[in-house]
Amino acid sequence: KEFVIIAGPCVLEDLEIALLVGEEIKKVIEEINREKEVNFKYIFKSSFDKANRTSLYSFRGPGLEKGLEWLREIKEKLKVSITTDVHETWQVKEVAQVVDIIQIPAFLCRQTDLIVESAKTGKIINIKKGEAKMVSLFSFSLSFVSFVFGREILKRESEELRKVL
Repeated sequence: KEFVIIAGPCVLEDLEIALLVGEEIKKVIEEINREKEVNFKYIFKSSFDKANRTSLYSFRGPGLEKGLEWLREIKEKLKVSITTDVHETWQVKEVAQVVDIIQIPAFLCRQTDLIVESAKTGKIINIKKGEAKMVSLFSFSLSFVSFVFGREILKRESEELRKVL
């Protein structure tokens, strides 16, 4: 069985720091894979814009253009899969050109337009379930995407990832 570990800095603050964090996580996972004879797959995750900050004055990230440039460089240098979250439908096409997985943040997990636009790319979608969201309501988001687009979907529930479809 292959397990997936999605990890990285919460938000991209500096390219060199992101590369260092990603490199160290990759080394640890490779070491665990060798020593324990398991198969963890590492996916680097960091956000170019954290739109859900508690303060208007908090650092949100480098923005779409610079953030995608950094994520592309991280992907090439570390030779890992990449994911980041999208907050607006207009971001989806550009993000899809760089990432392997598009992530829908928990606070946007019922935004139909964002989910549909993401599904249209053909990429894997990681829809994070909002903490207060009942699983029965969350399944509508998943069933909508899988019914309309028939795409492979990753769902994050608590701290586990499961393949759904």
